[in-house]
Amino acid sequence: MSEQDILKDLLRFNRIDEECGHALRAARPMILAELPAILRKVLAHLGHFPQSGLIIGDTARMDRQVSALIAHWEIILEGEFGSKYLNSITRMGESHQKLGFEPNWYLGACNLVVSGLLEASARHLPRGWFESGRRRTLVASQVAIVKAATLDMQFAIAAYREAGRKQRRIQRQQLADRFEEAVAGIGNSVANAAEQLSGASRELTGASEQSRNNAEHTVTFCEQAAERVEAVASAVEELSASIGEIHQQVEESSRTSEKAVQGAEESKRKVELLANSVEQIGSIVKLINEIAE
Repeated sequence: MSEQDILKDLLRFNRIDEECGHALRAARPMILAELPAILRKVLAHLGHFPQSGLIIGDTARMDRQVSALIAHWEIILEGEFGSKYLNSITRMGESHQKLGFEPNWYLGACNLVVSGLLEASARHLPRGWFESGRRRTLVASQVAIVKAATLDMQFAIAAYREAGRKQRRIQRQQLADRFEEAVAGIGNSVANAAEQLSGASRELTGASEQSRNNAEHTVTFCEQAAERVEAVASAVEELSASIGEIHQQVEESSRTSEKAVQGAEESKRKVELLANSVEQIGSIVKLINEIAE
């Protein structure tokens, strides 16, 4: 339902018709004359209740607030309640929501304003017997004031609530946008991490392949080393066998040398004996020669 439709329903419900509009226009001079003092009194009273959320401030601030409220009442007193009124009351409700002026305190302030206007109109009520027509006009104006103020409160609260819903929608959208940005950031981080992980995986695969190649080379080297060790072991065994044979030959040569030495000594002894025999024979020959002579 649009705001225009809501306004039409509230106008019908509060029985605000052309007759009511005429009564408001008739009371316009009196209301505009009394309204500034009434509004200042109400705002000063609100200033004693900071929990209301409305900041009154200094005189200059109060003057601006009074001027804004009088401008809105001038629209009310036109008795038209069309788009001009709708825009004005919507701005007021949104302003209250932005300032944090709670509806319960706004209703109380409206009550004080309406009470002040009714008291002021009562002072203008004719007393004479021949003023019945004027009295009826003022009574109609009082009823119109109550109806207009009631409509104002209803629509201001509706605008206040709608402004709150709009603000919450904006906040939710902002939260959703921030969440989306955060998720996008996380997604980018994950993508970057995945890319880095992929690069690391490729590097790891390359390192693994290199390690496998190195392992194969190591296995080949070990096999070759094992073969070399086996060859060396065989050579060592052959060398050990050769050394054994050499040792045996050395021992055999040693024994042969000992035998040769012993033979040489025996031959020497025999030669010495032979020499002695020769000498003896020579002596005998010499003796025989001497005898022969």
